[in-house]
Amino acid sequence: MVKEKLSGIRKRVAGIGKRLAYRKMKKTSFLLIADLCNVVIDKFSDLYGSRSAAIKKFAEICKEESIRVTADIIETPVLFGISLRSFLSRNLTDFRFIIELIYHIVLGSKWPYFLAKPEYIPAELTADRVNKYLLKILHCPFCYNITKAKEDIDELEPGVTHGTWFAKLLQGIMQGIVDYLGMQYDVNCEETQCLMSGYEYGEMIYTLYPRKE
Repeated sequence: MVKEKLSGIRKRVAGIGKRLAYRKMKKTSFLLIADLCNVVIDKFSDLYGSRSAAIKKFAEICKEESIRVTADIIETPVLFGISLRSFLSRNLTDFRFIIELIYHIVLGSKWPYFLAKPEYIPAELTADRVNKYLLKILHCPFCYNITKAKEDIDELEPGVTHGTWFAKLLQGIMQGIVDYLGMQYDVNCEETQCLMSGYEYGEMIYTLYPRKE
């Protein structure tokens, strides 16, 4: 049964579980994955006529596939037969903890080098009155081998960045979790700041839109 709110004890148990889950996973270099993704986007650019079109197509694939596999990951035992399902809740303030759990399982204990702790912005504090989560990227592994020439950034369509595909992958994971929990939200995730554009840190924003009947 999914909890309405996670207790402190359950969070501490999850802290052990996330370390064991990471140790059990087959390891692949994060930078190698980033390289492979950029190669795919390069090939898609030839196929779809532009880098923007390639990123959007790859982003859609990332989103759909991450939604598809999330339920299976949630059901997979990680600690003495206990699955991630035991560490989920429908409380929106707990989603910060759940996002950190995902970070650790994917990146291990080094995740704070790449990503800051997520920030929850409740609906009453946002201009459009919807719940949001702010994700800051401290060191981006995805554009390190892309030239920083100005024209490389300017070639992309408005609303498309080099990290759009990663934002949509994160969107798919969160949508998969929300759907699994039976919560009536449509999730969106957009990269709003890119380090290549001169910002001090990269930024992505999760938005949870109440689903219309």
